[in-house]
Amino acid sequence: MVQTTHQVNPSSMATHWFTDQHQNQLERHGRLVSRGAVPAISFVNGTWQRCLHEPRVNGRPHYVRVPAAGEPEWPSSVTCLHIFYDGNLWRISSIDEQNVYAVASSEAEHPNTVGRDEWMLLSAKSGMLEPWLDFSLACEGPNTEQKPFLIEELGGDVFLRCPLKSRKVIWFVDPSTGSVFHSAAKSKLEGGGRMQPGKRYCHLCNKCISANNFHSQHLNHIHRPGPPLGLLAAPDERGLVQLQWLPPASQGGLAITGYRLSVSFDDGASWNSNLDLDVQAVSGADPSKPTASVAVAQLDTLCPPGLHPAYRFAVAATNRAGTGLFSDSSPPISAPSSPYAIQPVQAPAPPSRLSSMGERFSEQLSRLSAVIGMDISGRSSLSRGSLGRGSLGRKTNGERKTGGERFTRGDTIGMDMFDEDEDSINLTELLAFANERSQWKKMWPFCMALNHFTKAVGDNAGATSGA
Repeated sequence: MVQTTHQVNPSSMATHWFTDQHQNQLERHGRLVSRGAVPAISFVNGTWQRCLHEPRVNGRPHYVRVPAAGEPEWPSSVTCLHIFYDGNLWRISSIDEQNVYAVASSEAEHPNTVGRDEWMLLSAKSGMLEPWLDFSLACEGPNTEQKPFLIEELGGDVFLRCPLKSRKVIWFVDPSTGSVFHSAAKSKLEGGGRMQPGKRYCHLCNKCISANNFHSQHLNHIHRPGPPLGLLAAPDERGLVQLQWLPPASQGGLAITGYRLSVSFDDGASWNSNLDLDVQAVSGADPSKPTASVAVAQLDTLCPPGLHPAYRFAVAATNRAGTGLFSDSSPPISAPSSPYAIQPVQAPAPPSRLSSMGERFSEQLSRLSAVIGMDISGRSSLSRGSLGRGSLGRKTNGERKTGGERFTRGDTIGMDMFDEDEDSINLTELLAFANERSQWKKMWPFCMALNHFTKAVGDNAGATSGA
């Protein structure tokens, strides 16, 4: 089990954590429900209630859960669970803090607004906290104009952190005025509050904003971060560009979640903003001085072909409201050389044309020799008459064997280059045939034919030299 020393001053009796729900102004129609926990800690699943003994811990809502009547699978040593924010993490643990079952590294204002991808649950197999995307905490209720949610039930940042699905409408009470609104951007002719466009609550400003303008106007203009300051860029001998800057003077009231790096290859005339940097990756041990390294090879993939630019960089901060303004660009730097740069490959020179038939014939014979593994020599044109009949292409009974006949079962050789009607042997066809036949296992008939052909060439060459 994961141990923790954090204490929240719980009562020793679980019944002291609750009062009559009709008197609870922190909960009215909504209930916090958890689902999808790993089977080993399935007792974490169920309905949670707001702790009235200590409704907030570190400024965030505090919830508790006790076993319902007849509910199985609770450990005998656990009488109560609670969810609270310890200043850095959301935790689900036993009330005595001896066992931690789930944590979430999140700046969410409420368990309802913690993302699925932020939760890590205790694994029975490893005994460690591991990501578990099936787990979720959600506020459920009637969600009607007559029974709307309280912002305390949803979380003040619900409209900031939880994108509404298509046609999803939330009815809620404006905590600053007590008025009931819906969250839809458009009105409907169905009576009641839907006849007017909806609103969405901003917990940073403690007021409701028109649903049509909440993201496009309010968040973009009020809560996006300002430009980072003092950007510096310098190349090093490893083929990297080292970047350093200061966080924005104004963060828009929200935590910085990352930075977006932009590079220009044409002295600031245009910018390429394809490099997103995680805030933890660039902040390191000192969040007040973010740094980053960019490989020249990565920049080369963005640079238009044929350019050898002087790079300029700019950086912008990102939070839940969006990406803020870009910083002033860094001074231009020359493109550093990368130790991993790919050297240009010289294309091989095209083969020179052979000037004579003799050279062509010699080349063909050399290639043919490589195919059949035999040394062959001869001349460019050899007539059938000068070769003589010999035994080439003949059966043992003296009858002529045609090229279409089979030497072995399933092994056909079409040797048109040896037809009686031809005046000379077509070495091009012979070479193509040899290349094709080199992929076959049963080569002996063809090799025999070539052997006869070679002997005939040798006999003809000897006769010519003797003359």
